[in-house]
Formats: sequence, structure tokens, C-alpha cells
Amino acid sequence: METVACRGRLYACPPPTYLYCVSRGGLSLPDTLKGVGESPLEVITWGGLAGVCSVLPKDGYSLTLQDLFLHKEVVEYAHTLLAVIPMRFSTTLKRREAVVELLQRHSSQLEETLDRLEDMVEISLRVVLEGEEGNPLPAPKSGERAEAPSGIEYLRQKRQVQEEGRQLGLRAEEVCKVLEQRLRPLIAGSQLESSRYMSSIYFLVRRNRLEEFERAFGEIRGRLPEKVLYSGPWPPYSFVPEFLEI
Repeated sequence: METVACRGRLYACPPPTYLYCVSRGGLSLPDTLKGVGESPLEVITWGGLAGVCSVLPKDGYSLTLQDLFLHKEVVEYAHTLLAVIPMRFSTTLKRREAVVELLQRHSSQLEETLDRLEDMVEISLRVVLEGEEGNPLPAPKSGERAEAPSGIEYLRQKRQVQEEGRQLGLRAEEVCKVLEQRLRPLIAGSQLESSRYMSSIYFLVRRNRLEEFERAFGEIRGRLPEKVLYSGPWPPYSFVPEFLEI
């Protein structure tokens, strides 16, 4: 237990509370399931809502890669039982009571989101396109020293690489849009995320339509020249409302 000074006196100050996800009341987790830092889990309820949380081992605790795996394990286990709204890794609140305050303050929005995510899973499709990082200079002949490119040549090569990356990104984004269009009858929502050389699209799919979705995607992927990576099913990590991005 940490202490905090107030008017010259020291008072007990509990470590921060780590929040994994929001779900519905009635959620029950096994004692063998542990949180970050191997800490025991607690389900805090308000009304018909529940927050899955644990107390950090100490104030100023540094999260590790192992904690990331523990975070995912907790969220994914809860998702096998009820609809969940996953919180971002490292979401912490100053005190336990703040979990109740969050559930109370956003109760109507949380209920609506849980209704929308009921019986839903997330599927991630990532389009990866290969491209050169720019054209290398011709190799020098034997006995010759390689010369650095001039300023103008350097800028030309830099613009060429940037344009290539932009074109690849646009192409990957177009593939994602084609996937979304062809799979639209089987999805309840989608989120597109684009970057250089790569784009990802995340789909909300009902559990009872997952096999149908997988078959449809397999048929589409077989006709695409681009490389598309399939991942899931997962909790709906990409469909968390902005007001919960603490």
C-alpha cells in the first residue's frame, strides 16, 4: 500500500485499478484466471453492467509483454461467456471506485454497445503488398569507389520511394474495399485501417455465420492475386466506442 501526503499527514493510497473489459452483470470468472502481474481478478458491477478489473501490484508498476498476453487471455475468456467491450491494453483508473463511476456515467452507451456486440466476433483481414524500397544505384565497377548520390538524385529517389509506397497503400486499400463489398451480406460492421504497403479491414461477424463467412472468404481469396492474411475470431477489439479510449 502506497501513501500520499495531505496537509502534512500521510494517508494510505491504494495502487491504481487495471480495467480489462466491460460486460454484463452475472459474469463469473475462475480463480485460476489471473490478471496483469499475476494479480487476482475482480468483477465490479453497477446496474446490469460489469467491469473486469484487478489491482496493479504497486503504483508505478511497469507493464510487460507477459502482461499483454494476460490482458488478452482475460478479455478472450470473458468473451466466451458474454458480450464484451475490450479496453485497450494498459487502461488504468486511479482507484477502484472509478470503475463504478465509469459504468454509471456511460451506462446507456455501454448497454447500447453491448447490445450491438452480442454474439459477435471480430475477423481481421490484412492485405500485404510487396514493393521495392526504391531503385538502388548501379554497383560500381571493380576498383572504383561508390559515389554518394547528388542532392538532386537523392531527392528524386526519395520521391520515387514515397510515391511507390503511396500507390501500394492505395492498392491495398482498394483490395480491402473489394473484400468488404463481397462479404457485406455476412457482416454486421467493418473498420478500415491503412498504412504504407499494407491495409487491414476488421469485420464484425455473428458467431452463427462464422463458418459461412470463412467459406465465402476462401472462395474470394482464391481469385485474388494479392496476399491476404486471415486472423480470428477475436473479441471486438476494433469496435470500441471512442468515449472508452481512456
